[in-house]
Amino acid sequence: MKTYPLALGSVGLISGLLLFSSADAVDTEDVKPNPRAVDTSSSFQNPANVINASTSPVFELRHNVRHPQASDAAIRLIVSPGRRILERIDRVHSLSTNLNVEEIHDLYAFLTAAPAKNENLPALHYLKNEIFTALRNQGTFPAGLTEVMIAISEDSRQDLVTRDYALQHLSIWCGEGAEDEAGSAQRIRNTLIQAAQQPTTLAGTALLGLHRLSFLDGGLEAKRINDLALNIIRDQEMPNATRITATAICGERKAEGALPVIEAVALDKSSPMGLRISAVGALGQIGKVQSVKLLRKLEASERDPVIRGAVAAALGRLKRDMASRGPL
Repeated sequence: MKTYPLALGSVGLISGLLLFSSADAVDTEDVKPNPRAVDTSSSFQNPANVINASTSPVFELRHNVRHPQASDAAIRLIVSPGRRILERIDRVHSLSTNLNVEEIHDLYAFLTAAPAKNENLPALHYLKNEIFTALRNQGTFPAGLTEVMIAISEDSRQDLVTRDYALQHLSIWCGEGAEDEAGSAQRIRNTLIQAAQQPTTLAGTALLGLHRLSFLDGGLEAKRINDLALNIIRDQEMPNATRITATAICGERKAEGALPVIEAVALDKSSPMGLRISAVGALGQIGKVQSVKLLRKLEASERDPVIRGAVAAALGRLKRDMASRGPL
């Protein structure tokens, strides 16, 4: 199985990955961890800030997937909103890796459906995340999984959290091969590119997915990803967390073409603090002579102690890099 390199540096900390938190009033102490699940260690999005999903899901309209018919007790329990969340999650973790077609379709229907009226949304998001992982873990690639996740990610009637999860799993699924159907990997790449151009937090998740996949996929043009990131940084209508993610990715990718915009953000005292810190860090990662000059200028003129600390860290990184590879 292919895995992502652990060379993402600060990107992993500011990726905008959306993830269930114990602060969401769901007791998860007894839930067994799933090593292949989407990382739930950090978040910029508040799971409470979700849009209520409504009406029937896109996937159902396209593929006529039936609703659960109680063919299997475990699936029936998982999709029952009246059951305890820990019981439902534990049952997901105990699912077979050889589910039959009907069981898989029942899970597809649950994933694409609007939440029940009184459903605990943060708990539901956690449950759906584990179901996505269980489907990816199947011994035989589940037919239609790519299409299901694409449909969820694009369905404006789904809440943003669920759509974000779908994008995250799509990028992981693509890195694992996405061999459920011919052409799935290309459809996933196209979906991520389109999502990276939307003025929501989904853009940051999609961009991070493309960035990660670029380590594995020679078909992803570096310039295309860099340009997407640069457009996000420039777009002041984008959520702040998404612009922070794009800035960090430019640093990780050493995108020299983004330097003028990143430098402007670093110098702009009206920019959000987190964005300025990300810009300063990116300057230290890109590491060109002009970056050093700007950082030293900030070091001499900046009064904010937080920014000064970020500048000191960036200069320290540059010094270590120069010591290991020689002058810039």
